[in-house]
Amino acid sequence: DHPIDGKYRKIKRSNAAFQKRLGGLDGGPELMAAVGFGVETIEGVEHYALVASAEAWTKLTESRTVVEAALEEAKRSSSGVGGMGGSGVNANVSPFGSSMPPTGAGMGAGMGGMPAGMGGMGGMGGMG
Repeated sequence: DHPIDGKYRKIKRSNAAFQKRLGGLDGGPELMAAVGFGVETIEGVEHYALVASAEAWTKLTESRTVVEAALEEAKRSSSGVGGMGGSGVNANVSPFGSSMPPTGAGMGAGMGGMPAGMGGMGGMGGMG
């Protein structure tokens, strides 16, 4: 929630918490690119970085809502037969570092403005 502050627009690709929550998951790097993050090297360390702009911030915040809804759906699915029970994905934790409020919303038609392969999050290992 701090679009002006540069430290909130980048994350080390090797960050352990990030790798556990998103970066190390199937489709994680593709999701980062789809929501506007590029890879850049800062002092010899690779980071995902978002270039500050009103358009980039809007896209990122809208994507956050969609991803958290998908995780909520995965959480509900994991409690039923054929869900994600053994996937190793913690559907209670948002990749954005906060607990997820119950949204009750599903994925709908996919992520607006996303490449065709991202609709419905089918490439996100167990989320499609």
